[in-house]
Amino acid sequence: MSDLPIGVGDREAQKRFIASHEAFLREFPEIRTLFDRVFTLTLEHYNEVPTGEQETTEAQKAAETELRLAQIVVYSLARTAFDDFGDLLLLAGNGRGIGARKNLRGMYEHIVTAAFIAQNPAEATPFVEHAEVEKGKIWHRMVEANPDLTNELTPEETQDLERRYRQAQSKVKSEICKKCSQPVTQEAWTRVALDTMAAKVDTGAGTDLLKLYASCYLVPTFQSHPTAFGLQLRLEKTDTGLVYNELSEETAHEMVVRGHDLILRLLTFLNDYFQLGLDAEVKARSEMFPKV
Repeated sequence: MSDLPIGVGDREAQKRFIASHEAFLREFPEIRTLFDRVFTLTLEHYNEVPTGEQETTEAQKAAETELRLAQIVVYSLARTAFDDFGDLLLLAGNGRGIGARKNLRGMYEHIVTAAFIAQNPAEATPFVEHAEVEKGKIWHRMVEANPDLTNELTPEETQDLERRYRQAQSKVKSEICKKCSQPVTQEAWTRVALDTMAAKVDTGAGTDLLKLYASCYLVPTFQSHPTAFGLQLRLEKTDTGLVYNELSEETAHEMVVRGHDLILRLLTFLNDYFQLGLDAEVKARSEMFPKV
């Protein structure tokens, strides 16, 4: 037992991170506190029961249901993006800048998707329904690898899983390849690419998320997957040859800056979308960014 460490991570890298990021580490509790308020107010507004009795048409009811689904999806995506930022900080704080960069991609994807669904509430339905496609694909692959897994579900449960998978698959939009005239399969819940989503959000909201696409999505993608460029980013040329960099503390600092920027954009978006009335508080945190 005496050989067990009393902590996990790189203590020396942690000390260097704390010393060089003192201003941010003093600011982050204020950001976290404000996010707690934002998420609490959002759920309170979402769960408010309308007062009074108003006659509504079926179309109005459908639109209200669609909007409420969009709101809960946006809320959940935003919570996940904030959690991703926490993971980014843990990695950056231990000098793992490349790992932090991978979390930056998750932040960016969730924020862009949330903003896109906020502008297009109808997209929330295919987003949610695609979960059945994803679960079905995982199930099929697992059973293919281990047929005995079918014994863990009752025949009724298996039939229900397959039914929901086929039903969700039937709703997936399809396209015909212009070159070969064959159906094109769709892996994602939408055919709108992430950069196109960002461009559409920018057009509607006056933001500039598309400008961040290369740094917050493309580069992290190349380092998340086995690519030659991703490997090159880990290697450093020296007089004695190539050196593989285990720690990437300069990259860690860059990821904290980029993550900080994204999280402030998320605060502004949530405050505006859910009309939380926290303009002064959000502005105060944004004004601290250049100072930090």
